[in-house]
Amino acid sequence: DEVLLKLQGGATITGNLTLQRDHSVANLRVAGLNPAALDSRLRNARLHGSIQLRGDANAQHGKLNLTGTALQLSAELQRNGDKLTLQQLSLTSAHAELSGTGELNLGQLQPYNFNGQLRHFDLTAFVPRAPHTDLNATLMVSGALQPQANGKVDFEIRDSHLAQQPISGQGHVSYQDLAHGKGELLIKVGDNRLNLNGSYGK
Repeated sequence: DEVLLKLQGGATITGNLTLQRDHSVANLRVAGLNPAALDSRLRNARLHGSIQLRGDANAQHGKLNLTGTALQLSAELQRNGDKLTLQQLSLTSAHAELSGTGELNLGQLQPYNFNGQLRHFDLTAFVPRAPHTDLNATLMVSGALQPQANGKVDFEIRDSHLAQQPISGQGHVSYQDLAHGKGELLIKVGDNRLNLNGSYGK
């Protein structure tokens, strides 16, 4: 079947969709997707590319590739039974890159994890009003969604700059149902130092 979707800002998604009992396939083309049409705080861009989907009742696979003049986005997802895997995520602009991988188990407790990295990440490449940055950092998130969302976040910032000031730091936060948590945070920006150690919620 032919697919035609019109999105906000004049973007379109076109292509072919084949649905069968034992196997389904979709090959789609994206044209003129503008992030600023979705959120006015984001930088204007025109992204073009492809979305590929295939699978059956037990396993599905999806691949996204979008490219613009100064922005590229790619992602790959795989589901096998109860396991959903983010095999690859990459958002790049010039030398700036955000990348990551992760997993979500759709079983009883729904455990999850995500490992991400920033390399020479400049916020102004994506948010025009943000301060100039050159961020190099790692992020690790893990936990479970049931019976209540809980988990921990660890991050480290190194060899980085914020508004032309050197910035470094690290932190650890653990949380229960998002409303209760505790953590330690140490951030250095230039000659300034922020050191937090405490909890929030009841």
